[in-house]
Amino acid sequence: MKRLLSKQLPTKRFYSSPSNSVVDLTILDCETTGRKSTFHRIVEVAAVRYQNNNLIEKYSTLVCPTTRVSPDKYVNVDVFSEKYYSKDTQSVTNIAPELLATAPSSHTIFPAVRRIISDDTILVGHNLPFDAAFLIEEFLRAEISDISACFFGPYGLYNTVEEFEQEKKVTLSNERKQFLEENSASTGMICTLKLAKKIMNDFEGSFSLSTLSKVLQFPGHETGNYHRAMFDVIMTQHLWVHLVKQVTKRNGLPKTPPIKFFLELSNTKLSVQDLLPKYF
Repeated sequence: MKRLLSKQLPTKRFYSSPSNSVVDLTILDCETTGRKSTFHRIVEVAAVRYQNNNLIEKYSTLVCPTTRVSPDKYVNVDVFSEKYYSKDTQSVTNIAPELLATAPSSHTIFPAVRRIISDDTILVGHNLPFDAAFLIEEFLRAEISDISACFFGPYGLYNTVEEFEQEKKVTLSNERKQFLEENSASTGMICTLKLAKKIMNDFEGSFSLSTLSKVLQFPGHETGNYHRAMFDVIMTQHLWVHLVKQVTKRNGLPKTPPIKFFLELSNTKLSVQDLLPKYF
């Protein structure tokens, strides 16, 4: 995988940064044991993080799901049980339960993941709300109360802290609430699935990551290692770069749109044409 990362991650500029500021961007993917975030678990997570187009960190690991049974004791979830991790799901991820049994425990992994998804970062992923819902559940299970700012505000999963507290039945500290109220509008989530449907609105095929990667001939797509986290991160990044270029090229823009353009495009009902006058 290191070879794939070094040779196949895009290296050119793929978004513009406001003058005198740093744009922190993390492209992430999770593989899970199923589709219900409150019941199923993350079994693999990968991320690459950039600041102003410079790669500063890459991270990938399998995860052994654990459950807390006392203040200082965690036990492994039975990933060999069909109820938690069906054979159908295993055939999609290609991650055998035997691999998870010896993987790092989730309560030790997700503090590291939270550090990567810092309060400054903008999170990018394909069908990102799915991954985000699982991440938040894993953070809460690991007793991480300072949930990343990108999940809140106009471009996040929750419009307000109160909405999050009511749904998850948790209470954030007053200091954390104030921080999120003051800073969440400057970060957020960008879903490449939503962007693709708006930018490639003349495309008639499936908008799945595997289909788009094959049709657009991204480097490495032919290996077909889809539904493994780092491979999907790499394909998502190629798709993100392609979509940014398409907006610029199709509309004859003098420069790449700012990151805020893509935050709005991903998180509102507005189209590319609706947003162009605001930014150009």
